[in-house]
Amino acid sequence: MPDKKIFILVNSLNITCGVSSHLFYLLQAMGDFAKDNIILITGGGNAVMKYEVLVRQVIRLPELQHETRSGAGFLKGIVRLRKFIKTYKPAIIHSHHFYAANIGAFARFGFNVFTIQTIHGNIPPVGVLPHYRAHHFILVSSHMVRQLTKENSTVQALYTVIPSPFPFQHSLLDNTIRHPVRFLFAGRFSPEKRVDLFIEAVRLISETEENAEFFIAGEGPMRDYVVAAIKKTKISFIGEIEDLAERLTEYDVIVNCTNAQEGFPTILIQAAASGKCVISSRFKGYSDFLSNENSYLFDVNDVEGLARIIKQIISEPENLSEKGLRLFRDVKDVFRSDKIAESVKSLYQKGVNLE
Repeated sequence: MPDKKIFILVNSLNITCGVSSHLFYLLQAMGDFAKDNIILITGGGNAVMKYEVLVRQVIRLPELQHETRSGAGFLKGIVRLRKFIKTYKPAIIHSHHFYAANIGAFARFGFNVFTIQTIHGNIPPVGVLPHYRAHHFILVSSHMVRQLTKENSTVQALYTVIPSPFPFQHSLLDNTIRHPVRFLFAGRFSPEKRVDLFIEAVRLISETEENAEFFIAGEGPMRDYVVAAIKKTKISFIGEIEDLAERLTEYDVIVNCTNAQEGFPTILIQAAASGKCVISSRFKGYSDFLSNENSYLFDVNDVEGLARIIKQIISEPENLSEKGLRLFRDVKDVFRSDKIAESVKSLYQKGVNLE
């Protein structure tokens, strides 16, 4: 694909963000292709600098941020992006948020640019702007197909399922369990992630329990709540961890409480790559990769169910290594970043041929 630049549009690039992690591992796996062809345009964030070595160029366009959106900002974003299109002449605009996809769709008017939108989770049908705005869509999980085609009939023939990438090793080095068992909740502190459920479940467990340690890591709008809520509990607050994937080796059980309609949470992929045992809610799409054989599962929003599982693990920790190893084996070929990078590059090539 000689001299064919690609714009990737993203809301923001943050340390605690599944979409940001998705992009980091994808661009890393693309290697020289990304450094030669991809211009990353972002609204900002606290992790922008680590992407600058992965791509041809990083451009900050604050108007892409959905959280600070306004009518005037939307129009300004379109005008500024059109100037970038005139300057760099991209063949493809690949958006990772519906708001950015809409700005891209208006900005490309009059230019011969193919558009792609990656859908990281089912989007509630609210708001003024269409949520699906591209020539082709990438879905990170197969369970999302029914909801998308129900809400937008044009998606049906124009999508490809490509999971989120992660650099899995060919074999698992070590997943030895510690005593006491160390439980970790890690993720964005937003209502749908249900960090409050984890805190309440720990409260239901006897304070005299000496065979477990509990930790929370992350950042987000519920940070103040988290810091206040864990007082007088056995939970330690770690804050935001920049190298979370590497640090998971310090823990034994990774807890996911989400009730969101998302693809497949990044923390679960990272846990699987580390061979860690997973406790997860039965969020929509969990059954794509999680089962009773490779993880511990509880119903969405069921705090007592989560507490029972934690108690069971504390009293019977001998199954943790086996479940972690099974999850690693079940998913390592699905999320391999080198394979996924080739799938995305192949889609880029098709887009260039169609422009």
